[in-house]
Amino acid sequence: MQDAPEQRDLTTPYADFWTKFSSETGYGFDYESQRTSWFSGLPGLWIQDAACQSGVMPIYDRTQEHLGVSDTGIVMTRRFLLDAVRAYASDGARPAGAERPETYMVRAVSLRLPVEADWATDGDAYMTARIGADFGYAP
Repeated sequence: MQDAPEQRDLTTPYADFWTKFSSETGYGFDYESQRTSWFSGLPGLWIQDAACQSGVMPIYDRTQEHLGVSDTGIVMTRRFLLDAVRAYASDGARPAGAERPETYMVRAVSLRLPVEADWATDGDAYMTARIGADFGYAP
């Protein structure tokens, strides 16, 4: 008897690219891991960030913000999104990720490479996220 094909979520855009770590799954919290290796019990730093951010209210009055140097990522992301919206509104130009979501399959890493190494090419294998693969390190 053959197994039924895996059901795909056809109602959520790019559902195949969403992480399995979410509030619905408890972000992969593991008590034993918390007790023995990770203070948070979550299997990675970005997951800790995601867990903290998921409780933040969705709309905030930006005139009340006091952004600093450490918020450069927020500023750059907002600028990127606004530029993409303007390009779409004026020229109909869609961002690369709209047609090819794998464009965003990149993750931040901390590496120690030999001095002669080229981080852009030698670090590529570590910086490329892969669906279904673990994080490339063991807690």
